[in-house]
Amino acid sequence: MQKISDSTSTANADGEFTEGNPQAGADATLIKAAWLNTIQRELVAVVLAAGVTLNKDDDSQLSKAVKALAGSAADYKKLLNKPTTLAEAGIKDTYRAVDIDSKLDGKVNGDWVDTIGFASDNIAQPYIRQKSTGTNILLAAAHHSHSFSSLTGVPTTLAGHGIYDAFTKTQVEALINGEVARLIGAAPGAVDTIEELAKSLNNNPNFATDVINGLSGKANWGTTLKDYGILDSYRAVDVDWRLDAKANWGTTLADYRISDSYRAVDVDYKLVFKADKASTAAGYGLTDVHTLTSFMKPVAGQWVGLSGSGAIPAGGTWAYFVVSYNNVGVIAQSGAGVTTGGTTVGFTNSSNGFAWRIA
Repeated sequence: MQKISDSTSTANADGEFTEGNPQAGADATLIKAAWLNTIQRELVAVVLAAGVTLNKDDDSQLSKAVKALAGSAADYKKLLNKPTTLAEAGIKDTYRAVDIDSKLDGKVNGDWVDTIGFASDNIAQPYIRQKSTGTNILLAAAHHSHSFSSLTGVPTTLAGHGIYDAFTKTQVEALINGEVARLIGAAPGAVDTIEELAKSLNNNPNFATDVINGLSGKANWGTTLKDYGILDSYRAVDVDWRLDAKANWGTTLADYRISDSYRAVDVDYKLVFKADKASTAAGYGLTDVHTLTSFMKPVAGQWVGLSGSGAIPAGGTWAYFVVSYNNVGVIAQSGAGVTTGGTTVGFTNSSNGFAWRIA
């Protein structure tokens, strides 16, 4: 970054601005474009370094850039020249790696293995080397006396061995039984095995071919009577021709030569001259029946039902029987006797009974 003294000789000895002293002949510091440009470039660099896009209408961009850069500086991962030692980081409550190694070397007194490898690069001859003596100790399979059969607590299931990519005995049997059942389906018992099917086909491996060849030698189905050699029947065309030659169906009795029946017109004509139907019993000459009027007139032997007050029709002599009921349907009163017509024989307005005219 430039100081003002880098672009003008009017700065003071410290390279800073001065207002000058006319009496002493000292000029004020001149501001030149070179210095102003370097200041501008420095400020622009700060704004751009913060990822801020220059905006001539925003006078707060430098402040925003400084805050953004300060926030980034707070992120340890983004720091430059990070310490690489405990001392540089100012950490004093732990040991350096070299200190730990030194302390461990002073603590270990026993022997240990310093090398593991394969003799002559043979994977079947692994060995370890004892540090104190430098002796190689072979670990070849021949030195291992255990066999699988001598192990105890050996699992007896696939799951016990941690094997999950195989079917258990139960699963295999279920799959086989399921496929067999699907293969048999609804086949009857007589042909539900391959052997039975073979026997039903006479053990003939060419059964289908033989059937097709046999059918090919048969005559085609006929489509006419002649194809079947039938000579004692008419063809459809013959029947139609013969029917067309016959007389059409008749529409009158005369067409069928029927002479012992009246035509409809004859029946209607004869009925016109008959007397109209009677509307009364007298019209039919009936004297042994009651008319509506005579039936309602009291005569000996007539009976009537009684209800309410039990009023008997006027005229004649009547025998009667009446009862009345209480509110629970039980007979409260009853009466019977002989009286003249026009008499009221009931007990209340809810009496029921009957009367018979005896004279």
